[in-house]
Amino acid sequence: MKQIPAKILSNCLSVIYQPNNRKMVIRGFCGLILLLNMTFTIAQISPDYLEKLSIDFLKSARREQSTLSFITSLSKEGIDSSLMSLEDEHVKATIWINLYNAFVIELLKNNKSLYDHRSKFFKSKLIRIGKRTLSLNDIEHGLLRKSSIWWSQGYLTKLFPSSWEKKSRMRKVDWRIHFALNCGAISCPPIAAYNSSSLNQQLRLATKNYLQQCSINTSKKEIWMPKLFFWYKGDFGGKKGIMHILKEYKIIDQSHKDYKIRYLDYDWTLTSLTE
Repeated sequence: MKQIPAKILSNCLSVIYQPNNRKMVIRGFCGLILLLNMTFTIAQISPDYLEKLSIDFLKSARREQSTLSFITSLSKEGIDSSLMSLEDEHVKATIWINLYNAFVIELLKNNKSLYDHRSKFFKSKLIRIGKRTLSLNDIEHGLLRKSSIWWSQGYLTKLFPSSWEKKSRMRKVDWRIHFALNCGAISCPPIAAYNSSSLNQQLRLATKNYLQQCSINTSKKEIWMPKLFFWYKGDFGGKKGIMHILKEYKIIDQSHKDYKIRYLDYDWTLTSLTE
C-alpha cells in the first residue's frame, strides 16, 4: 500500500477555526478522500484478492492470454507487505504455488533459451513482487520450503534469511508441494490452479497421481521412485519418512520394508506448459 506523507496528511486534516473559512471545508474534504483511498487500497490487497490474483494469473498464462495486468498488479507497492502479513498457511501456500508455476510459464514463454542454463534460470531475480525482486528459487526454497538451502536435500536452512522472507515463508514445510510445482521439464508434476479452500485435497490428489510412476522390482527387491525424493530427502523425513509415505499412498506394504530405494532418471526436456 502506498504511504501518504505525514506532512501532507497532517495539513489536509488540520482545521482552522475561523468563521466561514473555506480552508476548513477543503482540508476536511481532502482528508476524507485520502482516508477513503487508504481504506480502498487495504481492501484491494486482502488475502482473497491476492489468492484470486495468483489463480487468474496462472490460468491466463496457461491459456496464452495477456498477463500484463497481473504482472503490473503484482509489482505494485504494498503487495510484498501484504504477502508478509498473511496468517493462513493454506492461503500462503496457494498463492506461492500458483505464482511459481505462473512465472515459470511466463518467463519461458518470452524466452525459451533461458532453459538452456537451468541453474541460472532458477537463480535469476526476474520476478517483481511489490518493491522486491525474487527468483524462482526464492519462492520455492525460501518461501515454500522455509528458507531451505537448495543443495542440502532439506537438511539445512539459511543462517540469515531476510526479515521479509522469515515473515512471508511457510511456518512448516509441506512435502506435498514438490508434487505441485512445475519447473518446465517433462518429469515435473502437472500444473493445476490451487485454491486455499481445497488445498489439502488438491495436494493429496497431486501426490497420488505423481506417485503412480513408482514401481517395484520384486526379483531384485527394489523400489523405484521419482528423483524428487532424493533431492529433497529431508523434506520427506529421510528414508523412514519416504517409506511411510509410500505405505500411506498404498505403493508398498509391510512386505517391502527391506527393499532398497532406487531413483528414476529425471527428464529435463522442456515441455509445453500451456493448455
